Parts: sequence; C-alpha cells; structure tokens
Amino acid sequence: DDGRATATSTSAKEMSALGSLQPVLEKAKEKCNGEGATCLTKNGLVLQSVGVVSQRPEFLTKVAQGCARLEPSMGSPVITFETTARTVTLMEDDDMVVAVSQKADD
Repeated sequence: DDGRATATSTSAKEMSALGSLQPVLEKAKEKCNGEGATCLTKNGLVLQSVGVVSQRPEFLTKVAQGCARLEPSMGSPVITFETTARTVTLMEDDDMVVAVSQKADD
C-alpha cells in the first residue's frame, strides 16, 4: 500500500455510477490527446481513472478547492498547470474533481 486514497471506501451509490464514468474519462483523454483522466471525490478519493494523471491525485482536489475559494462568486475555475513534462487541467464540479493530463509539446 503506497498510502494513496482509492475508491474502496466509496458508497454503494457512487460505486454504481463508476460504470458511467469510464467512457466519459476515456473520451476526455482522447479529445485532449492526453496521457490520462481521473475523477476524484471532494475528499480526494479516486472514483475512476484512465491512464496516468498524477502520482498523488488526491492533491489535485485540494488545489481545485483552494482555487475555487479565491473567487467564490465566480463558480468553479478551470485550473491548468504547465511543466516541461506535461500539462494538467482540472476542475471541481458537484463535489467531484476531474483532471486530464497531456504530454508537453516537443
């Protein structure tokens, strides 16, 4: 166990919705020509993931929540991190965080 949060503690209702998340995440990954896409709960638990977004995806939840608090009247922002290795885009919506990772342009 590497200490990362997993979907093992999600509710039965959340578990029944997992089947519908897989195709949505795959489409998001393909549309962005991405490395991966993931959906997390507001507590940082991974509900579903396709490919690799981050080695510690639970931190993405904290970033999204912190950014949303900067301007609460504006709604949930779309946050993009760019590095020399990849770009990660994330957004919090309806108590979930969705993130997509793309390889950096060569």
